[in-house]
Amino acid sequence: MVPLLDMVNHSNRPNCAVRIARSPLLPHHASAITLHTIAPVSVGGELCRHYNFALSRSNALFRYGFLPFDILTMIEIDQAKELYLSQRETFMTEEDAQLQSLAKQEAEV
Repeated sequence: MVPLLDMVNHSNRPNCAVRIARSPLLPHHASAITLHTIAPVSVGGELCRHYNFALSRSNALFRYGFLPFDILTMIEIDQAKELYLSQRETFMTEEDAQLQSLAKQEAEV
């Protein structure tokens, strides 16, 4: 996600696009992210770009910070639950971890 660039709305008929390339305006021609028009934009008009939602969902979420038509399917819910269950110790409070450790010790005796 790029600050301010995230404020450009999506459109199926965009009037601007994002370019990542070397810039002659920067020292050593460093790379820059620029927004450039690809269609006329009236003064005060809204800038719209096309978000490439054909990307995988995880890649789109990483690039844009949201998903279009953000609806979880049952498979995704199951995958999220499986991930949570496999990583639940990460989400435990210290007190919960101590209680779990005591329960394991008691079960071994």
